[in-house]
Amino acid sequence: MLRLRPHIAIDILERLPSPFGLVRYGVAPDHPEVKSVEKRFSEISKDKRVNFFGNIGVGRDISVAELQDYYHAIVFSTGSSEDSKLNIPGEDLEGVESARHFVEWYNSHPERKNTKFNLGGDSVVIVGNGNVAVDVARILVRNPEDLAPTDINEETVEALRNCNVRNVHIIGRRGPVQSAFTTRELRELTKLSGVKVVIADGELTLSESCVVERDSNRVLKRKMQLLEEIKKEQNKTDDAKKVVHLHFLKSPIQFKANHNNSQLGSVILRHNRLVGPPGQQKLVPTDTTEEIQTNLTFRSIGYRSTPIEGLPFNHKLGIIPNELGHVLFPNTPDHGFFVSGWAKRGATGTIGSTLLDASETAHTIHNLMDSKLDILKEKEDLTFIQKHQLQYVNWREWEMLDAIELRKGKELGKARRKFANVPDMLAALIWDPVTF
Repeated sequence: MLRLRPHIAIDILERLPSPFGLVRYGVAPDHPEVKSVEKRFSEISKDKRVNFFGNIGVGRDISVAELQDYYHAIVFSTGSSEDSKLNIPGEDLEGVESARHFVEWYNSHPERKNTKFNLGGDSVVIVGNGNVAVDVARILVRNPEDLAPTDINEETVEALRNCNVRNVHIIGRRGPVQSAFTTRELRELTKLSGVKVVIADGELTLSESCVVERDSNRVLKRKMQLLEEIKKEQNKTDDAKKVVHLHFLKSPIQFKANHNNSQLGSVILRHNRLVGPPGQQKLVPTDTTEEIQTNLTFRSIGYRSTPIEGLPFNHKLGIIPNELGHVLFPNTPDHGFFVSGWAKRGATGTIGSTLLDASETAHTIHNLMDSKLDILKEKEDLTFIQKHQLQYVNWREWEMLDAIELRKGKELGKARRKFANVPDMLAALIWDPVTF
């Protein structure tokens, strides 16, 4: 928008005092290269046409309806903060957890400050085989001393040092050709010291349709080549202390309680098969089942956006309905509500695809400003901040918090030490003896 509209004024309202959202709280700490995009976001936020208002939650501190008094166009980039559920018996047992919560825990998200996970058992099951599942597996089996110098939560490192987990099972309901993890993420898992990745006999057997799908896609061919290499080499490594088991064509059908009745004791998996032509295969359950003993299972099958009061919402797709980023209000075409990111298209894609998606929304806003949006109508100054007595964090103050995190991290031999809760962030702006 800054390029399209040189005279535009943009305010960024962020629920937390810190910016960067999923980059800060979703990217694994041992992937610092992915977080380099923060530098570009910082450059944008320093532009004199942009104002950052951290610790301001839409729906919490100000309503959608009230926002209309202050802006000609409002873009909701609220992401997907709700987990997709398996909806099977036993899902409410203690020990059936969200992979998202685990990721937020090791990334020091303020909402996970008091979260604990039972890492005392030998086996962990991860349902789903996307990159998030691989991230969770990697953090569980990686040497904690390799993670300690990163910006990972210190409580997480200590928990991993005392962790008894030796086997991690990654469960995919479809076949290896349809697996969601990338070849790069899987290869990184195979390079970890003291860790072995194994695949049981028969797991890589492909139907004729799967062979066609594999051979028609170079990316899938490379992934299958790596999986075959893993299968071939797995028996040559006998010094591994931890093992990651890759399962395909299996779906959890029940979480069983242990003798305490309220805690997870095992997961029942049903075997599946694929039928149909290439690209149109359907999943068909079989009569074969197996049971994995575990007291901790992570659900990693996707995320959904949550409804925002005052906006339409597609509950089936878990998104805000839109056309090229313009929110679809029934019988109200000339409004200034827009959406971008996962709330717009669903929780899929990378940072790169999200940037392309944001560009589409920006061009939609730009085009409608010349036709349907009343940009000549005067809007109020941001009096709602004074009206509601809101304590917000501006960009200069975020830079202070950022400097504190970096300084404390350096003192501890880490990349940074993140604040773990909002009150500490706000207090640090008053009490921390940093000079600027």
